[in-house]
Amino acid sequence: MTKEDFKAWREHMGFNRRQACDALGLGRNTPQRYEDGKANIPLYVALACAALAHGLSPWTKNDNGRPGKADRETVTLSLTPTTVARFKALGDNWRPIMADVLEHADNK
Repeated sequence: MTKEDFKAWREHMGFNRRQACDALGLGRNTPQRYEDGKANIPLYVALACAALAHGLSPWTKNDNGRPGKADRETVTLSLTPTTVARFKALGDNWRPIMADVLEHADNK
């Protein structure tokens, strides 16, 4: 995600910088630093922006650790091999939901 992409996302969402901070869980100066090109935008922030733009809610799980039927939302993702490799490079430190994305990508 480029600094221009980030600003376009923020404006598309109708967020000022403070609202973008709150929505993404970022420090107060971080969106300004992204938009000024003083900080690189991490993959997880770009993914969070995409999730918010598609109306996805935060991760929740039921008793067996899987998303509950009412909690699951369907979104079609187009993942390039490079994006899949970047997810896999995160290893076990990524949220369990990404395992479903990677499994789907591997089975295509």
